[in-house]
Amino acid sequence: FVTFSSSFFPENFTPESVNDTAKETCLNWFFKIASIRELIPRFYVEAAILKCNKFLSKTGILECLPRLTSMIRGIGDPLVAVYARAYLCRVGMEVAPHLKESLNKNFFDFLLTFKQIHGDTVQNQLVVQCVEMPLYLTLYSPAIDWILQCISYRAAEVLLTETMERCKKLGNNALLLNSVMSAFRAEFIAARSMDFIGMIKECDESGFPKHLLFRSLGQNLALADPPEGDRLQILNEAWKVITKLKSPQDYINCAEIWVEYTCRHFTKREVNTVLADVIKHMTPDRAFEDAYPQLQSIIQKVITYFHDFSILFSLEKFLPFLDMFQKESVRVEVCKCIMEAFIKHQQEPTRDPVILNALLHVCKTMHDSVKPSRWSHKTIGKQGDLQRPSRWSHKTIGKLGDLQRPSRWVPKLLNRGQSRSFGLLEVRTIVSHQAQTDYKQRHNYVAQMIPLELMPQVPPPSSKELVGSQTYKSIGK
Repeated sequence: FVTFSSSFFPENFTPESVNDTAKETCLNWFFKIASIRELIPRFYVEAAILKCNKFLSKTGILECLPRLTSMIRGIGDPLVAVYARAYLCRVGMEVAPHLKESLNKNFFDFLLTFKQIHGDTVQNQLVVQCVEMPLYLTLYSPAIDWILQCISYRAAEVLLTETMERCKKLGNNALLLNSVMSAFRAEFIAARSMDFIGMIKECDESGFPKHLLFRSLGQNLALADPPEGDRLQILNEAWKVITKLKSPQDYINCAEIWVEYTCRHFTKREVNTVLADVIKHMTPDRAFEDAYPQLQSIIQKVITYFHDFSILFSLEKFLPFLDMFQKESVRVEVCKCIMEAFIKHQQEPTRDPVILNALLHVCKTMHDSVKPSRWSHKTIGKQGDLQRPSRWSHKTIGKLGDLQRPSRWVPKLLNRGQSRSFGLLEVRTIVSHQAQTDYKQRHNYVAQMIPLELMPQVPPPSSKELVGSQTYKSIGK
C-alpha cells in the first residue's frame, strides 16, 4: 500500500502535483473495487477511499458522491440502507462539506423509502425475529440523527420548512419528527412550535411514544422562546399528554423538561400547578425514590428563575415538594442549593414571616443531618460536615431581618430533637454576632434569649470556626 508523507504533499494539493505512477496505482484501486459483485461491500470500500479521488482529478469527489448516493437505492433493507446513507454523509462532511446537495439528497431519498418500514416485508421479518415495532424504530434513530445533523449544520431556515412539508406527506412520521427537532436550531423549532404540536397530534401512538416527542420539543423551548401569543396554548397541549402518562419514570422524565419552560414564561400560579401535578404522580407507591435526580433538577430550575423568595416560599406546593426528598443525603443537598441561592440573591434583610419560617425549616434540616455520635468539643471546627451546615445556616439567618425579636425564631431553631445541642451552639453564634454588630441591642438579645441558660451544657467552639473569643467575652459582660 502506497503512503505519502505530508512533507511531499500539502493538504490542498492538486492532481498536477501527483506523478503518473501514483495516479495509475490509485486508478487500479478503483477498478478493483468496481469489480466487486456485491453491492454493499463495493459501496463501503469505495466510500472509505473516496478522498483518494483527489489524486485523479479535481472533480472526482463531486462526481462520485451523487453516484454513491444513487447506489444506496439498490439496498432493499431500509435499516441497512439508512446506515449506509449515514456513513456516506459522514464521509461527505469530511471530504467535501460544501457539497450540501448530496447530503440533502441522501435524506430526501430516505423519505421516499420511509414507507418500506411499515410494509409487509419488514413486518414479516419483525414477526420472525420477535421484535416489536417501537423497539425496531429506535434502531433508526442514530442514523437519522446523524444525517439530519449533517444537513442542518449552518443550514438556512428554509430547509426546515421544506423538511417539515415532506414529513407531513408521510404517515407514522413520529420517528422523523423526533430527529428533526433534535437536529435543527432551537430558534427555528420554537418559532414553529404550534406546527410541530399539530404534527405530533397526528402521529400514531403505537409506533413512537408521543411523550418523547413532547420531551424533544420541550428541550428546544428551554433554549429558545416561542411566539408570545402561543406560549399558554403550547403548555396546555403538552401537559394534556404528560399528565396522562401512567409510568412514573416516563412522566418525570418529560415533566422535568417542561418545568423550565413553565418557569421561564409564567407566574407562580402555573408553576404551583405543575409542582402539584408532580407530587400527585410521584407520591403513590413512593415512586419519588427512583426519581431523585429529576426531582432535584426541578427544584434547581425553580430556584434559578424565582429569585424573589417571598414568591418562592408562597408557593403552596413548594414545601410539600421538598417533603418527597426522603433520602437524607439528597434532602441535605437540596437544602444546600436553597440556602446558597438565598445567600446569593437576597440583598437586603427580610422580615417576611413566610421566608423566616421556610428558611428556618431548611436550616433545621441541614443541622439535623449532622449525627451527634460523630462530633464532640474536640471535633467541632475540624470536621467538614460540621463546619459547612453551621456556616450556611449562619449566613442564611444573618439575612433574616426579624432577629430583633428572637422569641419568634429561637424556639424553632432549638426544637430539633437529637441535634438540640448543636442548635444551641448555632443560636449562641448568631446572638454573639448580632450583639457585636449592634451594641445598643445587646441587652435586648440576651434578655429575650430564655433558652440561653442551657448554653453551659455545650463546650465552647473553636475561635477560628466561629466569631472569636473576644465576642463571647463581650456577651459574657
